[in-house]
This record gives sequence, structure tokens and C-alpha cells, in this order.
Amino acid sequence: MKLALGTVQLGLDYGISNKQGQVDLLAAQQLLSFAYEQGIRFLDTAAAYGNSQQILGEFAHQKSHIITKINPDESSLTDITNALDECFNQLNRTHIYAVMLHNADRLNHPNSRSALKQLEAEKRNGRVQKIGLSLYHPDQVKLFDVFTPDIIQIPLSIIDQRFLANGLLDKLQTQGIEIHVRSAFLQGLLLLEPSKRPSYFKQFSALNRFDKFIESTSASRLSVCLNFFKSLPAIAKIVVGCCSKDELSEIIAAYQAPIALNGLNFACDDQALIVPSNWPKLSN
Repeated sequence: MKLALGTVQLGLDYGISNKQGQVDLLAAQQLLSFAYEQGIRFLDTAAAYGNSQQILGEFAHQKSHIITKINPDESSLTDITNALDECFNQLNRTHIYAVMLHNADRLNHPNSRSALKQLEAEKRNGRVQKIGLSLYHPDQVKLFDVFTPDIIQIPLSIIDQRFLANGLLDKLQTQGIEIHVRSAFLQGLLLLEPSKRPSYFKQFSALNRFDKFIESTSASRLSVCLNFFKSLPAIAKIVVGCCSKDELSEIIAAYQAPIALNGLNFACDDQALIVPSNWPKLSN
């Protein structure tokens, strides 16, 4: 199963299309059980995701592969081990699949060498299988001159294709780097009907082209967004977030539905659209 379950909604009210808010404990337990039953083995979390790690520690199957992210400030880059101890306590684990620095730019800090040594020690002692970085833009790949990660997580969608330029993903895979993607739905924006989006988004021609294609096909927005990734073998996992087992069931069905995109290109490089942190405080 190429899908991985993102768990930010278990700990926070997250996403422009999320009308339910933070998932309650019963729904979280049902979601995690259903994900495992459906063959989803990878769970993505972070220290910054509210109480997501504690919920995984209580309800996640012990055979699930957990990936967490830590975002130490400058003063704590020399104390990565304690930050990880807290993660392990919350996750109720003695070892996990991977840990990433939540922002790769931390490698620019003078204390990053100490942080990397501690992460490498965690890998040697078996507490983590892989160590890596969460990237936000392709220029951060230059940081690999400082540290070559085992695993990375990048934003990628049918609209945001920055990491596909110049064959970058294939080059990274050739280096043996495991590639996971997030923001497959651009924080839920691509799943919204145009009439339900804030008026801010009317200005983007790539989004309008995408909408027109959806109108011309019987396929769902969900299916189109997910099938985009099937032509990208360099991607190991697609991290998808949801609020219930019913939503996850819909996502799995959409991923399995065959759709021909016929080389259609909806790529956009306008960071006012593809970088959610650049969106204004939204209202209709």
C-alpha cells in the first residue's frame, strides 16, 4: 500500500476543507484500526501536531511504522536526544521507523553538526531506522551537501510540481533517498468545489484549468489528485490525512480507481497558491 496515514488531524484542527475539527478519541481509534486492517502500515506524526503522538501511543498497532518530526529551536539543537525521549514516551515505543527535522533549514545553524551526530547515534543504537528531513521547497536540496538524509518528505500535488523539475525526484531516488509526499490535496483545497472556496482562489488559472477538467470527467477530485502519483515511481509513500474511517475508505477507493490523465498539465509555480502559508486569512 503506497498510502500512509497523516495524523495531524488527530491532534489539531487542520486543513481548509476540514469542517469537523480535531478528531475525537473514539473516531481516532476507529481510524487507526481501519487503516491497519486496510494494509496502511506507515503513520506520519510530529511533535508539533498537538496530542497526535499520545493518541498514536495509545491506539496505533504495534506493528505500524511511525515517522515523527521534531523542530528544535536554536538553543535545543544540542539536545536532540531529550526531544526524542519525549517523542518515544508519548508514542509508547522503544523504536520507530524514522525521525526527521521538521524544517531542513535547521541545518544552516552552527549547532546542526551536534544535532546530526545525535540523530546518527539514534540510528546506530536502533531507536530509529532512518533519519531525514522535511523539505518545503526544492532549493533545500542544496543542504544535502551538509547531510544526505535516508528519507525526506516533500510537498507535491497535481498543482504543485516544483520537485519534479529537471528530474529531481529521480535523482534523489538514485541516491537511495526514500521519498514521501505530503499536501497531495493542497491542504484540502483541491477537494473543494469552486463555489465553496474563498474568493481569493479565483485568480489562479491553473486551479481554474483543474476545475474545468473535473467538470469534463466522471472521476472525482479525490481520484484525480491521487492518480497523479501513479506515474511517479520514485515516490515511496503518499501521506494522506482524514478525520474518520469513512473518509479513509473513500481515499483508498479513489486511489485504486484507474484514471487516465492523458498528459494533462495543471502545474503552477505561483507561490501565492501552492504555498499555504502564503494564503491570507481566508473568508468568502
